[in-house]
Amino acid sequence: MPANGYQAFGIGASIASPETTPLLQVSTNNVESAYWKIELNDRGRITRLYDKRVGREVVPAIQLANRLVVFEDKPLNYDAWHIDAYHVAKSVEVDALETVEVKESGAERAMLEFKWRIDERSRVVQRMCVYARSSPMLIGRNVRHS
Repeated sequence: MPANGYQAFGIGASIASPETTPLLQVSTNNVESAYWKIELNDRGRITRLYDKRVGREVVPAIQLANRLVVFEDKPLNYDAWHIDAYHVAKSVEVDALETVEVKESGAERAMLEFKWRIDERSRVVQRMCVYARSSPMLIGRNVRHS
């Protein structure tokens, strides 16, 4: 649809064939589209990200994706935007998954929402969206290389 414009749509029943209907299935431990097969473990980590278009695993064996890590940052010299070399020693992996919930399960988009606890006061909400018609090639067109 053009910006500040309109588009007419016909009203009526249409018959969608399996070839034209994009595959999009979602549960709390699997997401599958025509382009991706994503598997999650019981801690909310992506254990498998399979690119169906090229037939290869994106996440290496025994590795995890969507790992969250927080770092303590108490700068010695400057208040902001200064990360000292010891920040890696003061890192904590966020692995206390409180909930995972299917927020959307439609024909065009699926969304999982993860809620993580860092400590008694801090939480992280992560939303993972998978679109039925977004192939890896379409996603790559939006990336600028310099």
